[in-house]
Amino acid sequence: MAPWARAAAEGEPRDPTPSSPRPPPPRGEYERIDWARVHARSTLASSYCVRKGLTRKAQLAVNLKKWVAKRPASPLAPALPETYVLQVDDVDYIEEAMADIPEVRDAEAGAGRWVVKPSVANRAAGVAVIDSAPALAAALAAQPNMREWVVQRYVDPPALLGGRKWHARVYALAVGALDVFALTDGLALRSRAPYAGAGLDDLDAHLTNTCRAAGGEAAGGESGDDDGAPPPPRPAPVPLTPDEEADTILLLSELPDALVADGMGRREAEAKVAGVLAATAALVGETFAAVASELSFFALPSAFELFGFDFLVAADWTVWLLEVNADPDVGATGARCAPLARALVEGALRLTADTLAAKAGGGRGGGGGGGGGGVRAAPSGGACFRATRGARARPGWWCPDAVLLSDALRGRRAGGGASARESSSRRQGLGFRFRPCSFWGFRA
Repeated sequence: MAPWARAAAEGEPRDPTPSSPRPPPPRGEYERIDWARVHARSTLASSYCVRKGLTRKAQLAVNLKKWVAKRPASPLAPALPETYVLQVDDVDYIEEAMADIPEVRDAEAGAGRWVVKPSVANRAAGVAVIDSAPALAAALAAQPNMREWVVQRYVDPPALLGGRKWHARVYALAVGALDVFALTDGLALRSRAPYAGAGLDDLDAHLTNTCRAAGGEAAGGESGDDDGAPPPPRPAPVPLTPDEEADTILLLSELPDALVADGMGRREAEAKVAGVLAATAALVGETFAAVASELSFFALPSAFELFGFDFLVAADWTVWLLEVNADPDVGATGARCAPLARALVEGALRLTADTLAAKAGGGRGGGGGGGGGGVRAAPSGGACFRATRGARARPGWWCPDAVLLSDALRGRRAGGGASARESSSRRQGLGFRFRPCSFWGFRA
């Protein structure tokens, strides 16, 4: 379901109704958004104009490395795999490019495993698992059109579920400049093949992406390019059968039951999952705090966007941030998770479009912006959402305390960094403000 909403594009027919306080917004692609109208705050866009500092793997790695270098007590410090950025200007000069990462180039073969990923690809396109310099060179040469890469140390051993590797997908909604919400439930995505004994080339055992690219060419990972160039075509996903969906995709709220089926005690399983949710929540907020003052992430008051955060859980249940995705393809999760997908879209619209419509009609907004109380109750038959600030959500929502993210966004862990970020944002004319990060969830 990507793109799932493009609110500021031109040229689409409008269908105003007498009961609407304003015409429904047109929809279209990122490249067609009228940014002049967005900057003038006359239109709400469902994408930020500049967000590559968050969604491009190489730039995210650089931004987070800077953040933790200045703030060693940040929760991101122990949650970032060792990562190097590699620039390959020409396939004939791969060896020269590898000179920038002697930690990999000079390591003995088999001394450690690394994951090699194009910076702007998605759906596992171009990804390789390597353990030697020749294997790295071969992986780079296999994708001659890709220039920017990240080489990330393999998190080993990973936590296993039914003998297979898995990672947590957490959805975050950024609103305006800048409030952040995290969905109270998410996904646990399992690999297709068992982990034990898997060779380096067995990507079905090592990769947990729901969408696997068809063919060998890497493709753009975003719906649009911040630099103005149109993105390369996305590869067609390999669809999952219903049996594969049930086998590889779980809700995080279903994870305790799966762990119990693996032999873990109920109380321990619930504690493990609660710890993962608390850790991912803190890391979402800290990540936005880290990129918010960078020129490669420009928060706009008249924009919002949904992001997908990917976290790997190690065997000792520590949480590692792998990457952040723009336009997460919620539809790829299949029919099993359709209620979560519907709740995701409905919640995002209630925190954004509904609030603006209520203001236009002279009514009170229904939440959003990180302020106020809960989101207005949905009409009969709809999903119900509630923002929870500083308090736990209702039982079954698996929602940690919202205050975990408040400190991160206010910069209290940053030793006074918040004032510097606010002054930088004021210079950009955004009226930047950090508010406590809220959580939003759903019930069927």
